[in-house]
Amino acid sequence: MVHIPAAAAPIALLHNLPAKSQLYLSPETAAKIFAGEITRWNDPAIAKDNNRQVTQVVYKKDKQGDLIKDAKGNAVVLRTAKKNITYTLPNQPITVIYRSDRSGTSGNFTAWLRGVAPTTWTKSQNDTFVTAFPGNINAPGNIGRIVGANSSTGVAQLAAKTKYSITYAEVSYGTKYNLKSTAVGNASGNFALPTGDATAAFLGSATVDAKGIFKFDYATKEAGAYTIGVITYMLGDSDYKDKAAVPAIKQWANLVISPACTNLAPDFIAITGNLKKYADAAIAKLG
Repeated sequence: MVHIPAAAAPIALLHNLPAKSQLYLSPETAAKIFAGEITRWNDPAIAKDNNRQVTQVVYKKDKQGDLIKDAKGNAVVLRTAKKNITYTLPNQPITVIYRSDRSGTSGNFTAWLRGVAPTTWTKSQNDTFVTAFPGNINAPGNIGRIVGANSSTGVAQLAAKTKYSITYAEVSYGTKYNLKSTAVGNASGNFALPTGDATAAFLGSATVDAKGIFKFDYATKEAGAYTIGVITYMLGDSDYKDKAAVPAIKQWANLVISPACTNLAPDFIAITGNLKKYADAAIAKLG
């Protein structure tokens, strides 16, 4: 079988804070929230993230809407803008809502937590959030404050009904259930929202080994990168019985990974950079 990267998507940190202000969280702060170490919204670490100067990054695109890369494969920045932010967070307890079922979303999210804050998130990533949780999720202080729900729909619905909560899911669930997306910090010191451009800037720098396993650079210095992203795959065959069908299969596979197709699906974006190069090579192996 041939594994072909087909599309990418961001995982958003969705919250139910009543204020209209944009929420900013550094990776370490986010990890401590989901680990149960930060328990109130007015915690000094959250206050620090939300009362500071931030830089907004806009990338240069081609006529097709794809990011333009330089000779080294880095996304070309069109412009940046600095602004001062202030946000007085409420003195309210944080309710953390996690996926209680096994999911690739939890697997990728806990991989990010482990990658950006290893001293806080001491467990390896796992498709089951409870297994990856760095501590006793059933400790008395966590009961009723760190709660699970089944599926992306389930966590979004519960977050929508729970004031002062935070969860993780695809952006479209936030839109559907009136939850707000968090701007998340990256290693350059900037913050980014879970947009297609910001996620593409992150995933485009991924590397792949001989076995086709991708490694994400959570410490990327890409200025506007949103570093919580996932890849979805399609499977092909390197030895089809019907050889006459191979050209059509390759044509279909190229359509699937193109912006013309991926842009039609909510939350998903076209793959770029090293991911696109690997996908092209994988499609060439179909035969």
